Amino acid sequence: MISVLGIDLAINWRSIGSAVLSFDGARWIECTTGAIVWPESTCDAAAIADAILAFALENKISAISLDGPQGWRDPATPGNFVGRDCERVTRTPGKTGTFGVAKPQTWIRWIQCSIEVFDRLLGTPHAILANDSTIKCPLDPPCGKFYVLECFPTSTWRHADLEPLPGHYIDVPTIRLFAARLREVFGLPEAAPGGNQSQAEHDNLQAVVAALPAAGLLNGPCQPLPRGLPAKLIALHRTEGIIWDAIPTQDRLHKPVIRETHQATPRLQPKPVGEISSAAGLMPAGRGVKRGIRLFAYLVEAANGGDAVGISYDGFIAYLHDATGFRQVAGRSFLPSDSAAAVRIASKITESAGGRQKVVRSGTTIDAGMDTFIWRKERPFDRPAAAWHYPIPYTRDQWLSVFPNAARRLITSEELRLVSRS
Repeated sequence: MISVLGIDLAINWRSIGSAVLSFDGARWIECTTGAIVWPESTCDAAAIADAILAFALENKISAISLDGPQGWRDPATPGNFVGRDCERVTRTPGKTGTFGVAKPQTWIRWIQCSIEVFDRLLGTPHAILANDSTIKCPLDPPCGKFYVLECFPTSTWRHADLEPLPGHYIDVPTIRLFAARLREVFGLPEAAPGGNQSQAEHDNLQAVVAALPAAGLLNGPCQPLPRGLPAKLIALHRTEGIIWDAIPTQDRLHKPVIRETHQATPRLQPKPVGEISSAAGLMPAGRGVKRGIRLFAYLVEAANGGDAVGISYDGFIAYLHDATGFRQVAGRSFLPSDSAAAVRIASKITESAGGRQKVVRSGTTIDAGMDTFIWRKERPFDRPAAAWHYPIPYTRDQWLSVFPNAARRLITSEELRLVSRS
C-alpha cells in the first residue's frame, strides 16, 4: 500500500487542510481527512514544515503535495507575465513574481511562507523534489524518503470537468455535494475523519484534491499532469517549478457524473423569487460581504500599483450576490435610487474589512473606502454629483488626482472571477 499526503497551505493552523490517500496500484484503499493534528505553537513556516515532516515519517508517506508556490519567477522567463509559467498555464489567482514580488502584493506573506515550507522540507535528507515533467510515474522513493510537489487544486477540478470548489463562504451541505462529485469522477472511497476533528471540511476537501497529483505521480488510480517549467536555483532562491495536476484514469475520464436527485445542484448564483424594491433586500449575506472584502482589497492593491480600476453600481451589487447581472438579484432593472443602497452596502464592506485603506498616487494620499471605487459605467467612469453629498475624508480634486480621467477603467469579468476564487 502506498500513501500520499495533500496539504492545503495557509498561514494559520485553523485554515491548513490535510488529507491522506492510500492505494494499491489502480485501487484506492482509503481516504483520511484532517489527518494531521497541528501543534498549538505559533503558526509559521518552520512549525508547519516540522509538523508535516513528523507526520510523513511516522506514517510512511511516499509523496507530499502542497497547494502553494515553491519558488519565485525566473527573471529570464520569456514574456511579460508577472508570475511563474506554471501559474500562467493553470490560471492561479495570485502570481509569484521575481524575488519579493507578489500580485496582489497582499499575498506576499502567504507566498513567502509557502516557499519557506518547501525550502525547509527540501532541506531535509528525506525530501525529493518532483521536478522532471517527463517522468510521469517515478519509482517508489527509497525508505525514509518522499517526493515533494506543488499543486493547484482548482486546476485539478477544472481538468476533471468539475466546477471548482468555491471559497469558504459556502455551507457544509454544499461542500459535501462537491465532495460527492469528486468521489464519483475519481472513484475515491468515502472519506474517514482523521485525528483533526476541528478542521474545516472545505480545507480538508481541498487537501484531498491536493493529494491526487501525488497519487498519480506514483502510478496510483489517477493520472498526473505536469504544468510549467522545472525549478532551478538562482542566487540561492528557487525559481519557477512545476504545478502538478491530476485527471481521472482513462476508464473514468468520460464517465458521466451521477447527479443526486434528492438534493439540488449547488447554486452559486441566487434566483430572485420576485422584485426586490428595498435597500435591505439588496444587502448581501455573510458570503457576499466576504466577496466584497476581497474585491475591496484587490481594488486598493491595484490603485496603489497605478491601476485606476473600479466597478459600476449595478455590477457591484451583482458581484456581491454572485449573479450575472443586477436583474438576477432584484428581478428588475437597476434604478437611480439603487445607487444610495450601493453606497450603504459599500460602507458595510469597508467596515467589515477593517476600515478605510490608504491609496497613493502622484503625491496624493486618500483614505479610500469601498465606495471610492464605485463609478458610473459610462466613460469616463466618473462618480455622480450625489456621491459627494456623503461624508468623505477627501475632496473631489484629491480623488481625481488618484483616479485621473484618462486612466480610469472598469474591472473586467475575468478579474472578478479571479477575485472570487482568491
